[in-house]
Amino acid sequence: MYRLIGYQFIFVYILLLALAIFTDSYAFVSIVLFITIILSILYKMGKGIVMLESITLFYVFTCLVMPVVGYKYYTSQHYMARLFKRYMQVPEENYFTYALPALLIFTIILSFPLHSRKVEDSDAFLYRHIKRIKQYLVRHPQIGASIMVVGLAEMFLTRFIPGSIKFFFDIFFFSSFAGLLMVYFGKDYKYKTVLVPIFIALVLFRALESTMFTVIAYMSVALSSFFVIGNKTGILKKVGYFFVGCFFILVLQNTKMAYRRALRVSGISGTAQISTFVDIVKNQFFVSQTFFQVDEFYPLFVRFNQGYNVSMVMKRIPVVQDFDEGDMVFKSLLASVTPRFLWPDKPMAGGHFNMKYYAGITITNYSTNVGPLGELYGAFGVLGGIAALSLLAFYIRFVYFKIWRISMKYPIMILWLPVIFYQATYSAENDVLQILNSTLKTAFFLWLLSKIRPTWFGIEKKYAANKKI
Repeated sequence: MYRLIGYQFIFVYILLLALAIFTDSYAFVSIVLFITIILSILYKMGKGIVMLESITLFYVFTCLVMPVVGYKYYTSQHYMARLFKRYMQVPEENYFTYALPALLIFTIILSFPLHSRKVEDSDAFLYRHIKRIKQYLVRHPQIGASIMVVGLAEMFLTRFIPGSIKFFFDIFFFSSFAGLLMVYFGKDYKYKTVLVPIFIALVLFRALESTMFTVIAYMSVALSSFFVIGNKTGILKKVGYFFVGCFFILVLQNTKMAYRRALRVSGISGTAQISTFVDIVKNQFFVSQTFFQVDEFYPLFVRFNQGYNVSMVMKRIPVVQDFDEGDMVFKSLLASVTPRFLWPDKPMAGGHFNMKYYAGITITNYSTNVGPLGELYGAFGVLGGIAALSLLAFYIRFVYFKIWRISMKYPIMILWLPVIFYQATYSAENDVLQILNSTLKTAFFLWLLSKIRPTWFGIEKKYAANKKI
């Protein structure tokens, strides 16, 4: 049973936390933590859902592993890091004394096996859950296809939707991935062989058109654990698949940067975008052996090193600006539950404000953020930031657990997990408000949608009038 193995991983995390507190082996602890999380995910693949573990993986990679690389290779002595001033802005000890224990505790909270008398997200409990989902889809074979069609329609209408309500319409697009899972677990091969390839092609085209590939990388990770439920692939094969996936993400990331440059220079559109992207991918595969050369890896280091933004906050606060004792975080909490028509000038989620407020940097033609790690340090300092990040982890875990509790009545609800946790998964690059906004607003919108289309959420029509989710 994975749960027993899960407790062993928690024991390793606790040992690493002790090392992080009582020694200065920051690089060693960070790398071992990252490898341990990878192993925990690989062991759980086929036996459970790795939604929470994926959050810790992204966070530890961008805020611990990449800073380790930065302190070793991309210091102020490296010519490109010095030229663009993209080296870590505070001493290694200062950064890791805060970030390492904070993310270790964050990992322990999210990775602790989900187990109660009624709920578990792995092994026999999950297998029974999937069986109930398949039985429901036999009675309602069309719902997955219906959701996917609505999501595809949103892709074509998105350019006409006002920005003030675009978030809610985007949920229809992300809902199509829940529909994809329903089609996958259903028995109608007509939908699988026709609708799925069309859906994948259109999603790829949307990514090419917008040059935003985050949804592809995230959904590939989020959906993969659903696709392999019950698969008994050995750990060595899983490791092989994992490295292939990592290679794909590196190629995709490098391709994205080159592709954006090509679009800016040439201004191409339509089918020419596809051929340009394919050509760039081919070139990236041929130069892939140079990815891990110090100079060639620098652009990827810049993209993946979220710790740099955190270090800018730590350099500025409290030297230039005092800790605000949670004033902005408190406003974010209020903003997440208050409609904008009641509070027109409430804080906006996103990096423009946070980068200026916490890091003192004005960003214009690109997007970045200090992340919850930087935001909570700027609010509360080292100990307060660690405590606040732990509370954020408990909140994410609570929402995840709540969805599973709801799924006891309506099993199909677990297929909506990738939709609800889309922005929380790469939370290292977001902020507290965005995480709260995305989970609360998405859950509320889906609740409203369940009143209109109850069968999408596993609510039988004959019971829809007197049952709630």
